[in-house]
Amino acid sequence: MKSRTKFLAIGLSLVLLFPTIGFSPKVHGGEYIPSTQERIADRIREDRDNRVDKYMDYILESAKSVQYAMIKKDEIVLCGVKSVDGADVNSMYAIGSISKMFTTVAIMKLVDLELVSLDEPVTTYVPDFKMADERYKDITVRMLLNHSAGFLGQNLQNAFLYDDNDTLNHETLLSRLEVQKLQFSPGELTLYNNQGFSVAELIVERVSGLTYTEFLHRYLIEPLSMINTKTPQDNFDRNKLSQTYLPTYMGTSTDFPIETVNVIGTGGIYSTAKDLCYFGRIFLNNKTLSKRAVAQTLIPEYRKGIHHGPEKGRLDAGLGWDNVKLYPFDEQGIQVVNKNGDTFSSHASLVVAPEHDIAIAILSSGGSSTVNQMVAEQILADELILSGKMLRPQLIVPKKPIKMEIPEPLFRYEGLYADLMGTYEIKLNPNGTLNVYLPNMPKFPIQTFIHNGDGVFSDYAGTSRLKFVEEKNGHIYIKASAVINTGFLQDTVTMYQMQKIEPVRIPAEIAYAWQQRFGKKYYLVSEKYSSMMYPQHLQVLTLPNSMPIEGYFCNMRILNENDLVTPVALPSSNGSDGQYIKFYIENGVEYAKSSIGIYMDASGIKPLREGIYTMSEAAQYVTVAHDILLAVDIEGEGMFAVYNKQNQCVYSSIIEDATDVEISAGSTIIFAGEDETIFHTNILR
Repeated sequence: MKSRTKFLAIGLSLVLLFPTIGFSPKVHGGEYIPSTQERIADRIREDRDNRVDKYMDYILESAKSVQYAMIKKDEIVLCGVKSVDGADVNSMYAIGSISKMFTTVAIMKLVDLELVSLDEPVTTYVPDFKMADERYKDITVRMLLNHSAGFLGQNLQNAFLYDDNDTLNHETLLSRLEVQKLQFSPGELTLYNNQGFSVAELIVERVSGLTYTEFLHRYLIEPLSMINTKTPQDNFDRNKLSQTYLPTYMGTSTDFPIETVNVIGTGGIYSTAKDLCYFGRIFLNNKTLSKRAVAQTLIPEYRKGIHHGPEKGRLDAGLGWDNVKLYPFDEQGIQVVNKNGDTFSSHASLVVAPEHDIAIAILSSGGSSTVNQMVAEQILADELILSGKMLRPQLIVPKKPIKMEIPEPLFRYEGLYADLMGTYEIKLNPNGTLNVYLPNMPKFPIQTFIHNGDGVFSDYAGTSRLKFVEEKNGHIYIKASAVINTGFLQDTVTMYQMQKIEPVRIPAEIAYAWQQRFGKKYYLVSEKYSSMMYPQHLQVLTLPNSMPIEGYFCNMRILNENDLVTPVALPSSNGSDGQYIKFYIENGVEYAKSSIGIYMDASGIKPLREGIYTMSEAAQYVTVAHDILLAVDIEGEGMFAVYNKQNQCVYSSIIEDATDVEISAGSTIIFAGEDETIFHTNILR
């Protein structure tokens, strides 16, 4: 849902400029030496608040509010909030994908009740689940929870809405899946995907006979006394929700409507840090689930398919959990697990140490779940080190590489590679360097890595490493590893960054069809008028101006004159936004349909006129040639938004309620609404 830019290993080699905030206990040989248990407890209490206060100040550098809590041995020992917008400890935040853990627990509850089996096909419980790919019959319940089902794309259309709990996405899920194909064979690898949890939500409803919200309240929320945990389908005081923000919005208002995520089992729950700690008790010897069910969620499921090896990865997934072997805790035999969540405005992290009965939750309006996770991990490490349960982690000091000649067998890995953001050309030089080029961006600086033996290539600082891997599925990947210094706990991460592709010969008439689309722009028209996507920025799909790789349009494989598909499946979360895009013509205008939505060719955009615009199924766009003062009267349910030449949203009637709007020359306006909604436009000057 958010635009991203990425280049080889940038995400890995980036050294985040965090200030060093830490606590250094007295150590001897790396281990804290306490005098008595009482003095340890006193010191933890005395220093914890000061340390945590500094950590939260750091989060507030990029957030408007941050709420935090820690539970230890069934007691809330830390709970607070820092805010510039009036949030308190009972303010509820959208927790995004942490909602997936609620779905995981709901399924495991049904497993405990012997109503569901993890390794049964999904079709056992949802007989009308079908796809345009016979392999769908092999998808099991377990695969929904460990991200290995093979779904292509995220299917989040009309899910992120402002103050609108429309259930359309939930109601149409099966019909959308019915025409989709899989990205890879079920169980082949772990690749982060939202759709599995939406299907799991359906299983909970079909098997229990309850709505998903009813099930959560009966089996989780009420038994765990989570009084500040709700879904968009609950009737509650929305004033208790934290203030939302949209940093990319360029209008004058700072009072944004309620953020509503209508894929509840995937990312739609509201909660507090304290309530999430209560939820974390499920994994701390609480009796909500059986010990066997809890243990199953903590197993490293990612190892069952193709994965990056023994190194620590970005998605070392269990059931629901993002990571069940967090570094550096795992290096000392301490299992720590985490789940993060991000929406447009809110960001959340839940970190749990089951063996030590500790759970920590940090929620923020603005900021980043990654930063929240790093802070939560630091708080946990402080707690374990001070109590003598963990040694201070040893820092990894990267060594500058020594250039070595590249052996002949490695040259077979030269060629073209792709990820979800682009295509790359890899060239090896016998003198010991690997160069990365961007065929679609020939002026982009070359990125160089040095061969330092055993087929490993490093950047000049030695912080990032690359290696070619041939996997059992026949594909060749570039595995990237890095040491990341943040000012908090040092981290290491490994992932498959790219997959090798080969040029594909296509008929001249097919190549010609795609050449006719060079540089064209397509505008999103299928989202509901209340969608959070419209105020974010102008939602435009811009096509490339060339096809330097035969058979590919940018990083997507050409199937015929009208269809494109993502050709790679990268284990972990680096390949989680694959697409199938189909172009078609309707009423003389070309459209592009993907799992994100339907986009209209710019040729369908007309100049603004005074009068009436009546809505049908799609949004309508108009352009403005001169500076004007525009009055718009909306008859029915709808909104209009204005975008400047830089594609920034400078006004949205969902967010602001201006009578007249100043619009500059070169702007674009969108009208979106329910069928038969009428927009009356009047140019005042």
